[in-house]
Amino acid sequence: MCGRYALNLNSETIVDEFRARNVDLEAKQMPSFKERYNVGPTQEVPVYHDSHLQLMKWGMIPFWTKDLNKATPWKTFNARAESVFKSRLWKPSLNHKRCVVPISGYYEWQGKKGEKTPYFIRRKDKKVMFLAGLFDMVELKADQKTKEDPDGETQQLWSFTIITGPAPKELEWLHERMPVVLEPNSKQWESWLDPKRDSWSEDEIMDELKPVWRESEYEWYPVPKEVGNVQNNEKRLMEKAIPKSAPAGVAAAKKPKGGIDSFFKQKKEDDETKPKRHLKREEESSNDLEAPQKKVKKE
Repeated sequence: MCGRYALNLNSETIVDEFRARNVDLEAKQMPSFKERYNVGPTQEVPVYHDSHLQLMKWGMIPFWTKDLNKATPWKTFNARAESVFKSRLWKPSLNHKRCVVPISGYYEWQGKKGEKTPYFIRRKDKKVMFLAGLFDMVELKADQKTKEDPDGETQQLWSFTIITGPAPKELEWLHERMPVVLEPNSKQWESWLDPKRDSWSEDEIMDELKPVWRESEYEWYPVPKEVGNVQNNEKRLMEKAIPKSAPAGVAAAKKPKGGIDSFFKQKKEDDETKPKRHLKREEESSNDLEAPQKKVKKE
């Protein structure tokens, strides 16, 4: 899944990043935005479609929505690739409103309940990544009231979802799902962003939207548990976690290699050390929610 990510770019620096990855970007009507190191569902972030960036809320709200106060975007921030071609919720956007979401990397949690460790997945060269997504837009009446806009002045509400697929075997240890990463100018990229394409088969979707892990291009590492609180927004959240016992400025050490000497040394230390109580569980708002699988109630 993908329930939290970082974008270490703003409306000025993102232009060069897109250029470095050979992605066309119209900068004339560039929306204003700042770096975000802990993006969560319902927040407004830049999304790329039709050669430009547009600010949208994360958690897709379908166009037929009449009462925004009853919308549940925290349940639609991910869409399963296996269901987008047949779901009434996703299919209209699949045919006409496809996009990619620029990110610097995304977070995932792993471990037993109460002891989960957050990890950050990114490109090794630290360049921007692009996740396959869908978007939609709700037309609002002039007198419609919403929680975000009680005066009813907003005319349109744009929102999006990130598509996930079964995780490749290299990442199954971390999570069974992974967001679909599209490489600029690849066959999948060109096909996904082709404005003339308006239909897909199941085989085409599963071929185009297949998560891939490239050991030479991507990396993962543990990060501070403070990322579990979506209110935290610091660059250090996407940097390698430093053990509490390590001196300041020292990165987390790799697991030592095995050996007969180290084995007996570790056993002796274990015998002499009393069990330590577990660390306090940090808040985790990134849960296992995916797009709802039940049918959407017809109007």
